[in-house]
Amino acid sequence: MVHLRQVKKLPASLLRKIFNSGFAARKRGAGVAVTPPAMLGNRHIMGLFLDLQNRLRNSGIWIFGALLMVYFAFHAVNGERGLLKYLYLRQEIAEAEKIARNYNLQKIKLEEKVKHLSNASLDLDLLEERARVVLNFAAADEFIILDESEEK
Repeated sequence: MVHLRQVKKLPASLLRKIFNSGFAARKRGAGVAVTPPAMLGNRHIMGLFLDLQNRLRNSGIWIFGALLMVYFAFHAVNGERGLLKYLYLRQEIAEAEKIARNYNLQKIKLEEKVKHLSNASLDLDLLEERARVVLNFAAADEFIILDESEEK
């Protein structure tokens, strides 16, 4: 049996050879006892099982952390307040602002037309001409000449 105190004194290359050649390490008191596989027999399989169990227990924290990070990353991209939703809403806002600008331009044009209809700036001749064109009216003393080329 080699105890931890003795293992610390061995060179690193020799330690790698010992542990890579199939020696099993198990905790004993303050140190670690190293036993060759031939001396273990059935205990060698049990040691491998315990070693695997310890590795899984130690890596379980890392696996849980990785899964937690994947969960948050997924929801940061696809969630209700995620990146894709943000890009979609930004596009919707841009389209709504474009529609609002168009409505504001229409509003300004209509306000200009209404302003010309006020009594102070009303041109009666223009108003009469527009009413005749829109309503297809003519005075009794007027002649109407139809141009067939305009209809086609």
